[in-house]
Amino acid sequence: MCKKYDASLLNAPQNKRLDELDSLRGLAALSVLFFHFIGMFPETAWWFAPFCYGPLRIFWAGQQAVVFFFILSGFVLSLPFLENKSPLPYPIYAAKRILRVYPAYFFAVAIAMFFREILYTGPLPGLTNGINGLWTNPVTWGAIKSHIILIGSFRNGPPDFNPVIWSLTHEMRISLIFPALAYLVRYKEKISLVLMVVVTALSLVLSYVNDWNMIHFPPQLLQTFGYIGIFIVGALLAKHRNILLQSFSRLSRMMKWLLFGVAVMLYTYVFWLPPLVSMVNPGAAVLLSQRVLWETISTAGICIFILASLSARKLSSFLTAKPLRFLGAISYSLYLYHLICLMVTITLLHALMPLWLIFVIALISSFFVSILSYYLVEIPFIDLGKWLVKRYFVSRQVAVAHEAGEISSR
Repeated sequence: MCKKYDASLLNAPQNKRLDELDSLRGLAALSVLFFHFIGMFPETAWWFAPFCYGPLRIFWAGQQAVVFFFILSGFVLSLPFLENKSPLPYPIYAAKRILRVYPAYFFAVAIAMFFREILYTGPLPGLTNGINGLWTNPVTWGAIKSHIILIGSFRNGPPDFNPVIWSLTHEMRISLIFPALAYLVRYKEKISLVLMVVVTALSLVLSYVNDWNMIHFPPQLLQTFGYIGIFIVGALLAKHRNILLQSFSRLSRMMKWLLFGVAVMLYTYVFWLPPLVSMVNPGAAVLLSQRVLWETISTAGICIFILASLSARKLSSFLTAKPLRFLGAISYSLYLYHLICLMVTITLLHALMPLWLIFVIALISSFFVSILSYYLVEIPFIDLGKWLVKRYFVSRQVAVAHEAGEISSR
């Protein structure tokens, strides 16, 4: 990070695309990839523990990366509602959001099911449960219907044809109600703050209650409920980003680095504090490892990362470099396809070559397939969403403005 703040970031137009956020999404998707790829190696490997327990886990903290996605979604989705006097009508907003998420998701699920049916023969010897636990359920009409609906609850628990799509269920559910959340953030901020605190606290309490088997609350719905608060955090961060960036810019270089270190520790909290506490009090470590708790703590670290990326000139320049911007562009497809590529590669090659070479081949194939998906699936449907906006919203605004002009000229 750099001591001098890039003032142009504050003076830029409010509708300027924040390329740094796209790059952060790309890096988060890459960490999810590493999370699954490293998970195929046995925990007994000599190098595993230092990268598993401690701040170095930042490079492959997969579930934390999903929280990062949610905050970025809340940030980016809120901008049109916060900055435009006439945000998109809800039907157009919903259609555009569905076109952005669903087509690439649908193709990825269909491909995962296809390869599962033609390649899966059972558990593979010498591999971890993280790999052998996938593709165990056959493709059925019930599974197909569950995946088509997406925002419903999947049968037999989380989807195992392509498990990464669990986050898309929450993403779509909250996206469909997000205009209401954005309205609260813009016009009723105190209510949005109360809602954020209530859903987070209640989600934490219900999670402990579920763990203790006192009552049973559907886990998928519970997670969606809790993630509402994370989306609100992203929207609030977007609303107050200018004043927060100004405050961040006034800090000394040492303080910025200190804050960055704090962010790393918060982001990786569950990988170092609970393990340390477990040496003294295993019961306390279990309480500290509760999912909603560490997701909330990681959220604070993510907010610092976002502010640092938008306020430090050198970090901003790094994140807006072409390779990282391209990584951000293909990040959604990379998220969707990397585990499919890994499973196909392992199934075909596990008896022919070592794991490290399979890792390399799966990594290359993941990027290749993601690039194809980006250009052949994502971009056409993104363009379709833009066309809908121009056809049914912008043209209507122009017509209304033209009519108003005629009336005023009479």
